[in-house]
Amino acid sequence: MDRGGIWRMSFFYEVVTNNPRLKHIAGCVYLEGCPLDVLAMLRDKVHDGYRLISHPLTGNIPPGRRLYLTVLLASSTSDDDFVDQESLNLIERALEIYERVDRNHIDLDPSSIEDMQFLDEQLMMPVFYQYGILSIGRCTEIDRIEQG
Repeated sequence: MDRGGIWRMSFFYEVVTNNPRLKHIAGCVYLEGCPLDVLAMLRDKVHDGYRLISHPLTGNIPPGRRLYLTVLLASSTSDDDFVDQESLNLIERALEIYERVDRNHIDLDPSSIEDMQFLDEQLMMPVFYQYGILSIGRCTEIDRIEQG
């Protein structure tokens, strides 16, 4: 059993996010920070043998207008020192893009923050459903989960 009395199992998939709306998902690594922090952790995990399942630049949202980033990874099934070069290239490119962005122009009123969290969450729901992270019923009911 893990924090909050939620049963957790060892997952083949891992979710890395800075979106508090998704931190309750089993197999989730939640970071307090910006998308750059998420990308840095993703890069470290790829060096540890993980590979990207979802794209770090999904949703056609300009990085300068994105506060939240969620990515699905698959853990390595072997013990060798394999690094998925395609995943690493995608993350490095995303890091370059995010590092060039002036983040001072993001609207930080509470309504905008909630909208950004919701949008990031909704972009990931089809991925979570496709890979069995959440059932379709759970994907449609996720908004009713008490945050806290």
